Amino acid sequence: MKVTWEVDDGYVGGSRPHTTNIDELDIEDCEDIDEAMEMVRDMIQEDYDQKINWFITKEEEIKNKIADILENKKDEEEDEVDFGLPNGIYCPECNEEEDLIFRYSYANGDEYFCQNCKNTFTF
Repeated sequence: MKVTWEVDDGYVGGSRPHTTNIDELDIEDCEDIDEAMEMVRDMIQEDYDQKINWFITKEEEIKNKIADILENKKDEEEDEVDFGLPNGIYCPECNEEEDLIFRYSYANGDEYFCQNCKNTFTF
């Protein structure tokens, strides 16, 4: 038995029919229509996996763009300043130390933001 199927890739006019041959003896081994249809779908999926391939056009161009992105990220990371937190600073609301982010430095102290409880405080 020949079963015709198509690949829907979302593009107008882009699909064309494919066929999978199903041995009638395989169908006879099934208990009912639902089991037979499941087997047919599995065979079509297997056929699809073996026949349909994808590839990247202009792969070298993509690699170059990725290299640029990663290099820019590396440059930005090198430019970042790690203020670090002084030891012993805890959120007065939830007593967390690890979730604190330094925000601003004022004349009366430094402002921190706690990611845990969303509290902002000056120390």
